[in-house]
Amino acid sequence: MKLCPRCAAPLEETRVGAVLVDGCNGCGGVWFDYQEMNAIALAAQLSYLEARFQPNPAHKEIQHNPVCPVCKIDLVAFTFQHSPDIILDSCTQCKGIWADEGETQAIFRRILEMQGVTEALFRKTESVRQKARQAIRFLAQIACPQCGKANPRVSLQCSACGSDIDGNDKALCPLCDQPLNQISMGESPLEACPECCGVWISLKHLSLVARHPIDEIAQMEEALGRPQVVYSPEDIEAIHPVCPRCNQALEERAYAYHSNVKIEVCVTCDAVWLERGELVRAAGYLQKTLS
Repeated sequence: MKLCPRCAAPLEETRVGAVLVDGCNGCGGVWFDYQEMNAIALAAQLSYLEARFQPNPAHKEIQHNPVCPVCKIDLVAFTFQHSPDIILDSCTQCKGIWADEGETQAIFRRILEMQGVTEALFRKTESVRQKARQAIRFLAQIACPQCGKANPRVSLQCSACGSDIDGNDKALCPLCDQPLNQISMGESPLEACPECCGVWISLKHLSLVARHPIDEIAQMEEALGRPQVVYSPEDIEAIHPVCPRCNQALEERAYAYHSNVKIEVCVTCDAVWLERGELVRAAGYLQKTLS
């Protein structure tokens, strides 16, 4: 059993996409094994981590260091070049990375800054899963196509030269943590989960898609395949759905304010999550209202 590097509480394993990470419900930190980093990061980044974390006997003399939950040796503090103010900890032997509670909050704030979100919209994360999703998207780096500087994959622009970066990896399903597939309905882009067949769409495009004939929308949903998992309202409440992009908690609202169709809204990204069948019901309500 892995124990928390800070408070020695048992770590809880949680899935984020295809990756299993370990989080502490005591102090709120998150642990990433090296192989987990291998699954989420570019090879160039792993080479950087491999070179960065060489054994340093001097650090073993420092008292009260966090201890690696795998190797049981002191962790070494480090920072990424693009975020020198966010201090993480890593093991010189297994190359795992530990992010404290305060560090995951700093990561979340940095992601919001990169995406142009104001501090007023910042919301404290609550779950190990949510923190892990935020940290994964921050730790995975991509090189700027112009100057080559490493930037987080969530970056929209290079921190060195200001060039645009098209490096965002696939968004994750708010419920299943599976990568979403890009699809379209007419000229409107959508993203769909291959596991639960839910749909992620901007509010702007939702209003356009909902005007398509109901049978066309139903055919699009059928083309997504049969859901591999179906969530009950109790399941969804326990999971706490989070935005595929910014990982803030989604808010449940009634579609068009007065309908009985419930949708999950991200107030930051101005987009919504609809479970299987909700898009058809939303379109039915809208078209009935307009007729």
